[in-house]
Amino acid sequence: MNRAGNQSHLKAHNRNTLVRLLYTDSGVSRAELARRSSLTKMTVGALVQESIAEGWVLEGDALRGSSGRPSLPLRLNPDVLCAIGAEIGVSELRIVACNLLGEVIAQRHITNLESRDPLLVCQRLALEVTELLEQPVLDERRVLGLGVSVPGPVLNGVLHFAPNLTWPQTRVLELLRPLLPAPLESEKLCLGNEANAAALGGYFFRLGAKPRSVVYLSLGVGVGCGIVIEGQVFRGADGFAGEVGHTVLHPPNGRVEDFVSQRALASQLDLESTADIDALLLSALSQPLVVVGFAKELGLLLANLIGTFSPDELLIGGPLSHLGEALLQPALETMRSICDWRSFEGIQVRLSPQPSSAAAIGAAATVLHGLLGGSSIRDS
Repeated sequence: MNRAGNQSHLKAHNRNTLVRLLYTDSGVSRAELARRSSLTKMTVGALVQESIAEGWVLEGDALRGSSGRPSLPLRLNPDVLCAIGAEIGVSELRIVACNLLGEVIAQRHITNLESRDPLLVCQRLALEVTELLEQPVLDERRVLGLGVSVPGPVLNGVLHFAPNLTWPQTRVLELLRPLLPAPLESEKLCLGNEANAAALGGYFFRLGAKPRSVVYLSLGVGVGCGIVIEGQVFRGADGFAGEVGHTVLHPPNGRVEDFVSQRALASQLDLESTADIDALLLSALSQPLVVVGFAKELGLLLANLIGTFSPDELLIGGPLSHLGEALLQPALETMRSICDWRSFEGIQVRLSPQPSSAAAIGAAATVLHGLLGGSSIRDS
């Protein structure tokens, strides 16, 4: 790399450092950013002005201290830039546009997809992204990229397998890129596992102090688990970390998805395995004893995850998390009874605040995370 390239890379790195600091410490001054980043005040001043011009940073009203010039608080700008996130589900698509704070400013949700063919699904996704970008709320915004989350492990840009989609190894972005509208032709595209995306979104868009580790458990047609450690997604040696749905809950062959999934709950309620999620939830809430039994199985899984990862926070999301406290409380009781040998002080287990859209929002976060210099542990 030549000297100009080195300087450009260093400048981008320093700018990214300052923007990432604002996710943790909103409202700080230029002087405080210089102190926390170990950059000179002159460098910070120039980078802040550039970041304001590009739409990353917003300058607040002057704050007067006890003496000297008043400082100007700096915050992330929610009104200029956005990232698009999409989730490809088993029978649905969800697309969101998020600002830098993770707030959803536009969205589309398509249910009952007519085809599961990868190319046809990508064609429909591109159409829906195009229609999303045509919404007036996005007219004045710059789109930074598109993240796509899928229900299966991803490595080197390839969805390796998605049994609930019945897709073989699929290069989703290669199918999707030529179909996308002009605003996304040259912007960043990302592909990732839906639980990983949801976990990263829960971490990345958390303003202020962030947990050191987050585990996100997705309960739906399948069961997935995303793991974020010190701000980075952990994928494992081969990209398959977090595939808990295929692990054994009851030996010798009782897998997690056989007991904690939409199909498992439908079976316990004597419904078809393909039952509509709204009908499934309504039926479940009318039969509390079934929910308690289902929640106990979930509690076994939570105990395993707590014992394995001991995360600061474990979020439960996905369609089945809409069962709410009726699901959570019996699950926590079972978890604590199994893990009675340890303290849960410092560990939060709670329902995701965005159970339906967490994977799509997380896919948008993946774009921003990558643009700001983020990477994934053992990512390829």
